[in-house]
Amino acid sequence: MFPALVRRGLLLSLTLLVSLHGWGQPGLPMPVPYPAEAPTIDGQPDDWTGAPAADWRVVAHRPALRNHARVWLGWDETNLYALYHISDQHLVRLERGTGNPRLYFNDAVELYVDGPGDSRRRMDVNDYQFILDLAGDYVIFKGDKQLFDDDRRVAKDFGTATLLPRVAATRQGSINRMTDRDSGYVVELALPWAGLGVRPRPGHRLRLDACVEDMDSVFDLRSFPEGRPLHAYSFESWTGSHDFGYPQNWRAAVLTGGPDAVARFSLSHPRLALRLAALLAALLGLLAAYHAWRVRQLRQIPVRAELSMARLRVVEATGAFAETLVSPDAVQLKPDGVQL
Repeated sequence: MFPALVRRGLLLSLTLLVSLHGWGQPGLPMPVPYPAEAPTIDGQPDDWTGAPAADWRVVAHRPALRNHARVWLGWDETNLYALYHISDQHLVRLERGTGNPRLYFNDAVELYVDGPGDSRRRMDVNDYQFILDLAGDYVIFKGDKQLFDDDRRVAKDFGTATLLPRVAATRQGSINRMTDRDSGYVVELALPWAGLGVRPRPGHRLRLDACVEDMDSVFDLRSFPEGRPLHAYSFESWTGSHDFGYPQNWRAAVLTGGPDAVARFSLSHPRLALRLAALLAALLGLLAAYHAWRVRQLRQIPVRAELSMARLRVVEATGAFAETLVSPDAVQLKPDGVQL
């Protein structure tokens, strides 16, 4: 028994090391684990405790801009999950509203997703960009085939995606108050696989890019001349790139883990699983009905405490008989008759 436990422990340790090694090496596919339970999209990192995370410090001109970013990823049969935990000393929000393409002027995060994992140099129609700010507002960009031949810009546009994510954000600090020090913010999201055009399964490969935008000024930077250095604004991806939107710079990822045998059977044979579930429910209903009927039958049998008096009929050899009321405790059954 002891050697078996040792082998199991070594195997578990090796699996964990490989998983963590994949997170730390950009050249290896990054594992996206299957959680025991789907996270609740509430902007709280409690559901992600113990899971491996990708973390990096955003390089910036000023020390105040060198934020610490951590990203957790997960998946199940329905969604791709992500949680960003950003340490930021100054929380800034200049733009507002879901669908606003200028949300990157806020403290915000980005997630690029190539679900099929087949994009090369430029975004195609299967690629998505999600910008999500510290307040939970978001905007979605999608690859646009009409822009494939325009090398001057990223081949994407907003307002064309039909995908509806679930997003929640929490923050620790004040907004647009530069006289104090804040702690940061958390953004959590769930992206439906159906909208991404992916049928998830263990071993499926895709490409992802996680990015952070950090604004440390309450001035409207859109009024600054183009090309002027913005020392109060920083942006970077987890690969260290400052040029987003090009799939060749995104990290390869692979879905690891997976559902149990019952869930896999339900996914591979949904109609048969539904019929079996209905049959099992019918059998349980019949058992419950039979149990209730037996209980009603047993309740109709009088117990000894309910018999205050019993009617006793004495039949003589001549055929004559007499009846009398006696207490049940006074009646004893004998092999040769009844004795009072």
